[in-house]
Amino acid sequence: MKQFILFIIGVAFIGMCGCRDIPLSSGTGVGEHWYLFRSDAAFSGYTKKQLPDQPALKWSYMSDRLTLSSPVIFNAVVYWPDQSGVIRGIDPDGKLSFEYDLATTVESTPMIYDSILYVGRKDGLITALSVNQKKIVWNFRTFGQIQASPNLVEWEGQKLVVIGSYDHTLYFIDTQTGREVNRFEGESFIQGAAALWNEYVLFGDGSSRLQIVDSRTGQAEDSFLLESAIPAAPAVRGHYCYLGDNLGNLYKFHMEKGKIIRHMKILQASDKRNTFISVPVVSSELLIFYSDSEHLYAVSRKDGSNPWKYKVKGKAAESAPVICGDKVLFCTRNGVVTILDAHKGKVLWEYDTGEEIQASPAVIEGHFYILTTQGTLFCFGEEN
Repeated sequence: MKQFILFIIGVAFIGMCGCRDIPLSSGTGVGEHWYLFRSDAAFSGYTKKQLPDQPALKWSYMSDRLTLSSPVIFNAVVYWPDQSGVIRGIDPDGKLSFEYDLATTVESTPMIYDSILYVGRKDGLITALSVNQKKIVWNFRTFGQIQASPNLVEWEGQKLVVIGSYDHTLYFIDTQTGREVNRFEGESFIQGAAALWNEYVLFGDGSSRLQIVDSRTGQAEDSFLLESAIPAAPAVRGHYCYLGDNLGNLYKFHMEKGKIIRHMKILQASDKRNTFISVPVVSSELLIFYSDSEHLYAVSRKDGSNPWKYKVKGKAAESAPVICGDKVLFCTRNGVVTILDAHKGKVLWEYDTGEEIQASPAVIEGHFYILTTQGTLFCFGEEN
């Protein structure tokens, strides 16, 4: 109870400060696309796309290859790399339409933009792969493994891939040429993806710091020291950032002009053995998050009230929830996929895949896709 009261006090101060949203990046998913991890460049996890009213399994594709990536979608084709580096594309009928073997370990979620897949690899390379021509456009070498997912930044007409490496560096790479435009050299490895906020990118690192870096200069504008390493990406909405550390603490930051002007720990870790890996999801009205491995919470961003708390079927882990209009879609490690009413927490639908899930869902209008660690892709659409 003490833990939750601390949270309510923290979120109530959001309402007092006001909730102002900013337009999301042009890299956000529209129509038949889900370009990158969490769909939008701010990693809010919110989309206006509607889920089916009566979801039914349309088809499944089994690769039988260990997979830690989440899927991305371009022109209704679903792409993902398995751990051995084979990238597959599955068409709307569930048929294999693309395959390319990078012949190296890949664990991070790629980004696809203008028919080019950008893939971070365990060997330290960032690869731009044309899905139309089925060939590598360029490779960029870092000096550490890459676990983070790429994001997209536009600066002075250039579109830049922004991605962190275990070599302590955040890179800004020209999408056309594969040449480095800027870099930020930090103090520790970067495991989570960098979220876009106006002209700034926000990310956590192994030294337990949230960093705010100006994408135009590669220089740090501000930073904040958390209690533990930061394994996942932040979620940003308007001028607010939500970020968890490896112990299970959840923080909220109010930002203006590249600076943190207020901060608060809004969730105190109840068990120091817990780890906080999943990214919170935030809409204009709600913040939804895992408080532990068993419960999903919703909190009003306006007044800090708690409309519902849901005990998940199984164990929550790396898979991050998604808010689709007025519904919440999420998965447990045990393989259960659930849709809740976002405002009431009422179960609307659930499905047991029977396989472990670590990937986050991908959504297009009227369909959603779930990828398991065994490499099975499930496509759900409207029941006929």
